[in-house]
Amino acid sequence: MAQLGMVINADEIPERTGGYALLQPGTYTAMITESEMKPTSSGEMLVLTVDVPDEGGKIIERLNLKNKSEVAEKIAYQTLGEIIRAVGKTTIKDSDELHNKRMTVDVVVDPAKPYVKDGVEKPGYPQNRIRKYMVHGSVANQKTESVQAAPSAASPAQAQPASSGENLPPWKRR
Repeated sequence: MAQLGMVINADEIPERTGGYALLQPGTYTAMITESEMKPTSSGEMLVLTVDVPDEGGKIIERLNLKNKSEVAEKIAYQTLGEIIRAVGKTTIKDSDELHNKRMTVDVVVDPAKPYVKDGVEKPGYPQNRIRKYMVHGSVANQKTESVQAAPSAASPAQAQPASSGENLPPWKRR
């Protein structure tokens, strides 16, 4: 039990309107400040908290690294690869290696999606989503860089993996 030291009247406190404050679409300096693996109904996901300190915002990135869907895994590993490159690394063994490293993110706003909880339909809220992770300071020629970066981003996936399968990403082991 925790004594609050005062009387709190919930009727005097406005209701929350959603999660974190929405950021306007655009590019921002950001960094990952927290990460953890969480179980899901179909595997495991890496949950990353992406902090946008200049705007006081946070965006949660969920990467389905182990999932029944090969497509979900492939998207998760492509996003994780983009994040690893954006923080200036080529390999990591622990998600902590991504923490507190500046990068640039391209943020969009996804519209509210209704959902059902405990049999009741809820309206949902608009949410920020990171469309692209980039090396910090690489925004000046963003359109040119993204066109030029596309082939190199695809080349690791096109490389011939070891025949034993142990060096394959999970979505290619099946």
